[in-house]
Amino acid sequence: MARRDCLRWLERHGYSMPPKSACIGCPYHSDVMWRQMREEDPDGFADAVAIDRLIRTGFRNLRGEVYLHRSCVPLDEADLDTLANKGQLDLFADECDGMCGV
Repeated sequence: MARRDCLRWLERHGYSMPPKSACIGCPYHSDVMWRQMREEDPDGFADAVAIDRLIRTGFRNLRGEVYLHRSCVPLDEADLDTLANKGQLDLFADECDGMCGV
């Protein structure tokens, strides 16, 4: 069953819709998802900020810096409040397939 099949089953049987799943430090989070985490799960967001700092130069044979946020700035400095309103595309439906290897 795909996620949408599960959601349909839950809806047909009167269950509430579960939140989408993903790793705390998933680089595919949308700004909406990051903002929601920042506001509703501050401990999780703090963990993501810590992960973001740890990965900055933590990969061998990689030139440059690595960031969780697509704007290539530290997560705690990313503008999460306006980027979502600038037409940011959601190419992954904010859903983790568990395939990124992070």
